[in-house]
Amino acid sequence: MPDKTAVGIDLGTTYSTISYIDDHGKPVCIENSIGQILTPSAVCLEATGIVVGGDAVKSSAFSPDKYFECFKREMGENKKFLCNGVETPPEVFSALVLEKLKADAEKRIGPFRDAVITVPAYFDENRRQATVAAAELAGINVLEIINEPTAAAVAFGVNQGPGCNKTVLVYDLGGGTFDVSILKIEDGNFTTVATDGDVQLGGKDFDERLINFLAEEFEKEHGVDPREDSSDLSQLWCDAEETKRSLSEREEVPHVMFFSGKRHRVNVTREKFNDLTADLVRRSCSTAELLLRGASMSWESIDDLLIVGGSSRIPAVREMLTTMSGKEPNYSMNPDQVVGHGAALLCHSLTNAKEDERFNLVDVNSRSLGVIGMEPKTKQKFNHIVIPKNTPLPFNAIKNFVTGKVGQASVAIPVVEGESRRPEECVQIGKCSVRDLPKGLPVGTKITVSFSYDSSGRLAVSARIPATRQSASTVIDRKNTAEKQSLSQWKDRLMGKQVSKKNPPSSSDKLSRLDALFREIASTSSSGDPKIEKRINQLDKDLEAKQKKHQEAEQKQVTSPSRAEAVQYSSVLSKLSKGIASIEAEIKYAEIECGRQIVLAGKEGFGEAAQAEEARELMAELKALSPGAAKK
Repeated sequence: MPDKTAVGIDLGTTYSTISYIDDHGKPVCIENSIGQILTPSAVCLEATGIVVGGDAVKSSAFSPDKYFECFKREMGENKKFLCNGVETPPEVFSALVLEKLKADAEKRIGPFRDAVITVPAYFDENRRQATVAAAELAGINVLEIINEPTAAAVAFGVNQGPGCNKTVLVYDLGGGTFDVSILKIEDGNFTTVATDGDVQLGGKDFDERLINFLAEEFEKEHGVDPREDSSDLSQLWCDAEETKRSLSEREEVPHVMFFSGKRHRVNVTREKFNDLTADLVRRSCSTAELLLRGASMSWESIDDLLIVGGSSRIPAVREMLTTMSGKEPNYSMNPDQVVGHGAALLCHSLTNAKEDERFNLVDVNSRSLGVIGMEPKTKQKFNHIVIPKNTPLPFNAIKNFVTGKVGQASVAIPVVEGESRRPEECVQIGKCSVRDLPKGLPVGTKITVSFSYDSSGRLAVSARIPATRQSASTVIDRKNTAEKQSLSQWKDRLMGKQVSKKNPPSSSDKLSRLDALFREIASTSSSGDPKIEKRINQLDKDLEAKQKKHQEAEQKQVTSPSRAEAVQYSSVLSKLSKGIASIEAEIKYAEIECGRQIVLAGKEGFGEAAQAEEARELMAELKALSPGAAKK
């Protein structure tokens, strides 16, 4: 099979990047349509259409009410923005950014569908689901969601070369979110020890402090507050960000403001900026200290302090990290590109590398998972944590509960995410219910609840009542929870156009349909390439063997006498899970290639004639849509 383009996407709060693996096996950031590596995560509605990226930022001062940024912070929060009279979820804006990244990249490396996308390690399950939903809207198939610090560690470890054995602390201060993680790198194995962070801390918060200072200085001089005018405020945001960047290189920067026909100059010193933002820097460093303490580690245990994220360039951040750790931070990796590079390397590992050459990633859950129970004496509900925060994944757990009253007809097991004992302070992510229990069931009847949480964030929960042999299960997966509309339909709505219920399918829809047709033909035809069919048969056997080993390892983990021994199985299960996903992907691509060859050669049987004809029509349509598409 030919190599598949390996693409990694760092979908950032303020800036996004997309990377791929070049012909030399090196990760490279792909320039956008104007030759820049960083694409602003911004969207603006203009009279002529929707603009994304740098052009959207330029338009913000003229159309502030139709300009949107930092929507990543609201992902998964069930919040909607009022955009041109249309309530729009943040997933749609993220999808527009992803669509631009994909379109710009395809002009340089050719078409692709699969990608690995990064998210902050501290993103909860809802935010992760929202990220996958945005990618699906943009026509991208997400092979895996990877935490940003883990991606950075992968790029760092690969850059260090074979035999890298280090414990690193990744300090990731981006435009809108902050993560800190401790990882162990051992000969291609990347194990997350612990992670913490803040999804409401980033460069934008530093910008806001500077904006407020400049606005107050202007108001003192002229009696006018530039923050009261949305257009002036948009311009001030842009100017403040530029001043902040200049202060990373200079001790003093003159900042000139023009508002309401008045001009005012303020000389902003680095010392003043440090005073304005000192609590933000302390907040991030305190999180790092607490993480080390919680992991029973010290700074002496850390071999490298890896700096990630554009905001980590702020001198005060670097100075405090050096003072706090007693170590010189590692600046060997570009803080803007390292996360995307790591995602591309993982994508290459999943799609191209031989099994024994693939990365082995063992991540941890960033938030505790539990079920809502009731205290027998007080009758108060509480969160019973089943899988604690920073538990290595995959992980299985079994807990026993009892019914709370006589003759209970059903049992509902709410599954929540959060650290608090109080249910109202946690986020419910699902429910598992056992219904139609026998009448007269005594109080205290045992209920066995099993959790199985894999490395990709797929959580399976089952509840069983041994006395009645009744059970129920549910899978909480990263499914697209956004409203079922295509991105083209959203664009029409945002631009005030009448949305047709029968919009023509997009190119990505046609590609997906074409792949499905090829696989259908391959599965029913007897005219396929014998070599490919032999390969598919072997892969099916390999998959069955891998799945059996995975089930056996899961059972051993569940029955382990100690947590330490159970955790040891995490690495084994992680390798097996990656192997299963890789084989499934190989089977998929082999079936597509088999079906494609049958259609091109016209060898389809009578039973496949209709599918083959539809496939040829789709191939012609796609070729007409992209006659000059680049080839890898």
